[in-house]
Amino acid sequence: MHELLAPVGNFEMLMAAIDGGADAVFLSGPQYGARAKQANFSEEDLIKAIEIAHDYDVSVMVTLNTLIKEHEFEACKTYIGWLYEIGVDALIVQDLGVINYARTAFKDMELHGSTQMAVYDINGVKAAKALGLSRVVVARETPLSVVKEMLGVEGIELEVFVHGALCYGYSGQCLLSSVQGGRSGNRGQCAQPCRLKYSLDGSNPNYAMSMKDLSTIDGIDALKALDIACFKIEGRLRHPDYVYHTVKAYRSAIDGVGDELLDTLKDKMFKAFNRDYTGGHLLNDSKKLNFDLGTNKGEYIGKTLESRSKFKLKIKLENAIYKGDGLKIIIDDHSKGIEVFNIYTKEGVKTSAEEGEYVEIDFNGKVGKGCVVFRTRSAKLTEDRLEAGAKKMPLALRLTVDNDLNMTLHASAYHESVSVTSPEKAQIANNRPADKESLRQNLEKLGGTPFKLVDFEFESEHELFIPKSVVNELRRLAIDELLRIHRMRYLRVLGENVPQETIVPSFNEKVHCYVSSQEQIDSLQGILQVDLFSYDPALVTANDGVVSQAIRPFSNMISKLVNERAISVSNIGHKEVCSNAKIYDFHSTVMNGYAFYQLSKLGIEDITWSVELTADEVIRSIKKYGGRAFAYGKVPVMYTRTCPMKEKGQDCKTCEEHFTLRQKNHGTLHVTCANRVLQYLTEQPLVRNELWMEHAIPVSVFFTDETEVQIEQIIHAILNHEPLTLDKLNAYEQPIK
Repeated sequence: MHELLAPVGNFEMLMAAIDGGADAVFLSGPQYGARAKQANFSEEDLIKAIEIAHDYDVSVMVTLNTLIKEHEFEACKTYIGWLYEIGVDALIVQDLGVINYARTAFKDMELHGSTQMAVYDINGVKAAKALGLSRVVVARETPLSVVKEMLGVEGIELEVFVHGALCYGYSGQCLLSSVQGGRSGNRGQCAQPCRLKYSLDGSNPNYAMSMKDLSTIDGIDALKALDIACFKIEGRLRHPDYVYHTVKAYRSAIDGVGDELLDTLKDKMFKAFNRDYTGGHLLNDSKKLNFDLGTNKGEYIGKTLESRSKFKLKIKLENAIYKGDGLKIIIDDHSKGIEVFNIYTKEGVKTSAEEGEYVEIDFNGKVGKGCVVFRTRSAKLTEDRLEAGAKKMPLALRLTVDNDLNMTLHASAYHESVSVTSPEKAQIANNRPADKESLRQNLEKLGGTPFKLVDFEFESEHELFIPKSVVNELRRLAIDELLRIHRMRYLRVLGENVPQETIVPSFNEKVHCYVSSQEQIDSLQGILQVDLFSYDPALVTANDGVVSQAIRPFSNMISKLVNERAISVSNIGHKEVCSNAKIYDFHSTVMNGYAFYQLSKLGIEDITWSVELTADEVIRSIKKYGGRAFAYGKVPVMYTRTCPMKEKGQDCKTCEEHFTLRQKNHGTLHVTCANRVLQYLTEQPLVRNELWMEHAIPVSVFFTDETEVQIEQIIHAILNHEPLTLDKLNAYEQPIK
């Protein structure tokens, strides 16, 4: 069976997911979720949401998929313990420290590796299993052929995104929002800068990084043929209509309904949210970008006509509209949204209008002729959802009356059975005795409960008078007891706190220099205080014994020689095949001591702390635990397999493997390609003078296009604890939240 997992951001979405047919939901409590300020439940509401889901036999996965800083970790431990107690079915996690702590403290709690862990091949799955994860969410850049290979690891499940928004870059390794505005995607605060307009190599700005939404429903049979444990739908920030109609469509596709019905359900699903759709990397769809739009396009309604009033918008309808619809009018290079309250036609004010009609709707502002109008929220879809009715759990009841006239109601649901006996006795009827049908009609009044009466039996050897009030009370007591027993199955008892393992700080004071050219190697060779690394195997081979191999993020690592030489890695999956690796480079997401110790247990001896930590935070961490800090270099803000140049028609065989993207408010990104993986670099380097001037801590630097003179200045400043004063090198010194 393939579990269908739905997104939930509030109670209405929760019921939409349940009614649509979800097997499980994922949601966030008040802390540590990847949507830090939106779509989160308070502690009180989270308890209620879990109870509701479990009442319908729907599992609950809580997202704890952000990176946790050192000063937050004790509170995070308390939060994890509370989630364990209240019966969460699984935690979706990213932070290696959270995994380390939770796996040690709560051995029977399911931990699912978030897509933020960027598990993209079989080695990542092996590493996730070794960490104690029971499931891993596959990176959305992974094609189905690789998913098949990943399924070869026994003892761990795979979860695959099948529908919803796609990140442009690999999740968990994207620093673009951090660098451009100090809002970390790894900390749940992504500002979605990839949805802005960029100029590609000087061309007119367009949405060069805005991904279409993923939809695999037309390829669902290929997915169903594989042993994928869970199909996941994205969208915790979307409308309940989107949740219901998307879940309903995928539920039906998984269950194998007829094509005609499925086409109807798909039509409703695509109307609920539309940013154009793609099969993504999963289904090898070559068209993944929407260059024209970064938001919900919606459903085309028609175009505006000249209006007689600035308070009315006139439209020639090419699709029906309804009172309560949300519309978006495209006006030049921007849009304006409105809700339909009144629809004015030649027949008068109506609540709906059909294709071909000329209508006016209330609108504040003058709009010219020919502006395109889209529907972004459909009142009809809401109506369809509400009219479809709520899911109900089957309930069997049996009312027995013994010879002493004791009345007992037996209730069965969830594979549980309870019996409750009334303190009142039945009475021998003088006339009109109670019968099975009248009792059933009374007992099936189950409004406000998750149940539907599907079977009822009445057993008595007497003709009886049974007051309705007694029957109602028996029903209430039986259902309360049934729910109590069912809910108790999920609750757990919190054990003792697990202390953090003791870590003795260790330091390698040499500067780790990651180089990109032979000229850079030549300028650094012979300086005793530096160790040299390169992501380019050719440079390593040409400088054997001088330059050590580093594995670039998302490398396929196809060369056995590279694997044997590699001593610096950037992903836990790399360690599975690079047994000699002792160094975790500046792509690290380590923010706390538990994560640091987790990597130490894997045999990593030299760990770079996350570049997203402030200088003070990283200095304190290094003094307490050891490791090093990233101190200089153009920041790799993103890695991706989606190339805008290729989608514009560029042939990879003739590509120069370099282009730029410029955003009017945030400067230029320089993009290079290696083995079909694009690396996005900031135009200016990050410089953290305070790390080497005031504190003698180990540091890493990353050289890309620096000249020999610049490298000499940089290394001289670091080794002599002097400020670095190259022009414009302080562009990204602002702290990242």
